[in-house]
Amino acid sequence: MINFKIRDMKRITLLAAIVAFSINAHAQTQDIKTVKIGNQTWTVENLNVDKFSDGEKIIEAKTNEEWFKAYNTGQPAWCYFNNDPNNGLKYGKLYNYWAFISPKGICPKGFHVPTIDEFKALLNLFPAPKAQFLGWVSFGNGSNQSGFGALPCGHRDGSMFASGPPDEPTFHGLPGDKFGPPFAKFWLVNLKDQDRFTINHYNPNIVILKELNGDASIGSESTFSGCSCRCLKN
Repeated sequence: MINFKIRDMKRITLLAAIVAFSINAHAQTQDIKTVKIGNQTWTVENLNVDKFSDGEKIIEAKTNEEWFKAYNTGQPAWCYFNNDPNNGLKYGKLYNYWAFISPKGICPKGFHVPTIDEFKALLNLFPAPKAQFLGWVSFGNGSNQSGFGALPCGHRDGSMFASGPPDEPTFHGLPGDKFGPPFAKFWLVNLKDQDRFTINHYNPNIVILKELNGDASIGSESTFSGCSCRCLKN
């Protein structure tokens, strides 16, 4: 008969826990689809999570009133385009300002929201019109040579919240939108030093891909907006 001492059982239990954690962490890594473009490794799908990397929940803000309140109270939030979960399956979630700049980290562990310079490095790899190399352009006829796989995912228009929650729908930019050609907008951050991310509170940065001319450029966005997120490996 094998006679284990108590300390031996503790060691076995600890070893089993470590093995289980390692297997689970490996499985989570495998679920993240990535592509290496130049010297960078990008996720190939828009972020579609409702928790920070530490497990804390991010609230869903469906109505314009909920979205407006979340911004004014500094509450990280997300929504689906038109509040339709079916859009989430293809385009991921739209995140508010507080979600993407949170120090808790909206991207999976080992990844981060890209800085302006990091996305510029990606754009500089391709000639104009750059959007076709990153995914769609001309109604889905882009080469997606890079493997980035961008889609016209639209946004929640923050400019409509300047004087309070509007009565009309605030989602624009998906194919078939009566307000204009489709586009995609991805949040970016400014890395001012090695220790912290800082954002111009009134003009956070985005990269926008436009259907109309296949352009991909970096600009600014209302802090009330909801935009997509892509993640870059650390």
